[in-house]
Amino acid sequence: MAQHLAYLLYALLYPNRFLLVISAMSPTLIERTSKQRREEVQTLEAALLETVLTIVDESIAKGDFTLPPYMNRKQVAFANWSTSFGTIALLTNDTESCECRRGLSLDRELFNNTNLILDGLGWKPLSSEINTAALIEQLLSEIFSEEREMLESNGISLDLLAPHDTTTDPLDNFFGTHS
Repeated sequence: MAQHLAYLLYALLYPNRFLLVISAMSPTLIERTSKQRREEVQTLEAALLETVLTIVDESIAKGDFTLPPYMNRKQVAFANWSTSFGTIALLTNDTESCECRRGLSLDRELFNNTNLILDGLGWKPLSSEINTAALIEQLLSEIFSEEREMLESNGISLDLLAPHDTTTDPLDNFFGTHS
């Protein structure tokens, strides 16, 4: 959960850098990049991947996670990254212009999706066993207090920590009301 929160905080604090991952990997840009720069990027990516793989390994060692027989560690890392990246990229800007995104909250949906992926992988504790908002609050207080202060000084607060209405579905208008 902490890695997903860290990625969200980075995206909120540095939105232009966050979105650079798309353009930085475009074939046109890559072919114009020096071999030395490409190697530097690969080294940094490998270090980042190793950090995530260490999280997977530690969770396996503690008994919180069992690697599915149809996946390897890198696939688990990719599943987590793509969940965070996709959610953040789709919900960062102008959600009201797209009916499917209207009414959705970036941080709330990120952690809903994070819970879906982690629960689907059987990663303990399951979301039904913890209070996600309380865990996020703890992480913000104990690990990410500096980033939280930076967000607050920019007038950004995390919706996940605010009370919300669970009686209405933001997609009702898109898919039709539920009966």
